[in-house]
Amino acid sequence: MKPLVFWAQHQHWPTIHLEVGDITTYTCDAVVTGIRPDLLLSGGVNTAIHRAAGAQLAQAINQIGHCPLGQAVISQGYNLPAKYVIHTACPVYDAQKKDQSLQILGQCYLNSLNLALKSGVANLVFPALATGVFGFSHQLSAVLVARTMRNFLLEPARYNSSLKDIYLVIYHQNSIEPYEQSFKESFV
Repeated sequence: MKPLVFWAQHQHWPTIHLEVGDITTYTCDAVVTGIRPDLLLSGGVNTAIHRAAGAQLAQAINQIGHCPLGQAVISQGYNLPAKYVIHTACPVYDAQKKDQSLQILGQCYLNSLNLALKSGVANLVFPALATGVFGFSHQLSAVLVARTMRNFLLEPARYNSSLKDIYLVIYHQNSIEPYEQSFKESFV
């Protein structure tokens, strides 16, 4: 599949890329991973990032110790081709508290973006946060991430920031359709 690109024609905003791939292989300033608040390995993308980064990442995470739900912390990327890893504490999806679950997941994206800006990141790579072991469907995730990124980037304070490229990397080809639809609706 050819990667989809959004907002590339707008001079004030970063270019949004939607791709299928492996987040651990991206040469970039920072990759984002979903974590548990206690920072223990949560499986999926988080485990893959730890494997690729090496033991130094686990040592750095132990030094940090804790991250409240919806918040984000940053570490070096160590053996990854990314300079940094932004770790964001994702909620477990609760159908009984759907709105609260979505609100916290939205905070994960927002706080990761804010931390990237604060750290001078030019290119940032996100997975589809919380769609694995945390239990969010790709349909819910797609609408949330597209809307959250659009609203974040529309704030005038974001114009001409350090952030030049944002990648949303979906691991499986068969999961990308809801993201294509949501990003087309939000960014075109």
